[in-house]
Amino acid sequence: MLWVTDHLADLRSDFSRYHRIDDIEQMDSVRFFEMAYRITAYGGVMTTRRTQRAAPATVADVGPQAPPSPIPGKMVESTPAALINSDISDMFSFGKA
Repeated sequence: MLWVTDHLADLRSDFSRYHRIDDIEQMDSVRFFEMAYRITAYGGVMTTRRTQRAAPATVADVGPQAPPSPIPGKMVESTPAALINSDISDMFSFGKA
């Protein structure tokens, strides 16, 4: 379990995201380690770290990569009027200035 000290920031992030625990330092140690041991089951940062550790880097992994392709779809202007009338309007709220 010594790996835990190398990944405290990552564990804080995953505990916050998946268990809604914001202060892991206040947890009972037995419960913390039980949960930390299982945290990779949720697909968060620690899952990525575990995958990276298991697979050695290859030239393809560290070589130059093309920028991501744009996602096909309709572009929406970033003005309040355009966003309110878009299909993603439920993601935004605007107050009066």
